[in-house]
Amino acid sequence: MADAARVHAAYRASQRLDERPIAVLVALHDQISHPMASPISAHDAGALDQTCRHAARATHLLGGVLAALNPCDDETFELRAFYGALRSALNRLLSDKSAMERLRRGLDRLNSMSVMLRSEMNR
Repeated sequence: MADAARVHAAYRASQRLDERPIAVLVALHDQISHPMASPISAHDAGALDQTCRHAARATHLLGGVLAALNPCDDETFELRAFYGALRSALNRLLSDKSAMERLRRGLDRLNSMSVMLRSEMNR
C-alpha cells in the first residue's frame, strides 16, 4: 500500500507542474543560482580545488542550458548571450583576473532576473 500511495502522490505532484515558458525560466534560474555562486564562495575562501570543481559543474550545467535553447530563435538571443558570458567567465576564472568580477555581476543579474520573472509569473 505504501508504494501505491507514493505513486499516487507523485502523479498528483506531476499534475501541478507549471510548463509555461516563464515558469520554466523561473525554475531554471532557481536551479542554476547555487551552482553559479559556489565557485565564487570557494574562491573567496581561497579553496582553489573547490573553485575549479564548482566552476566545472556550473560550466557543464550552462552548456546544457545553452544546448537546449534554439540558436535560430530571436527570443532566446539575449538569454543565450547572457548564459554564454557566464560560461566564458567560469572558463577564465584561473587565467583572467576580471573573470571573477564578471561572474559576480552575472550572478547578481541572474538573481535579479529570477526575482523579476517570478514577479511576472505570479501576476
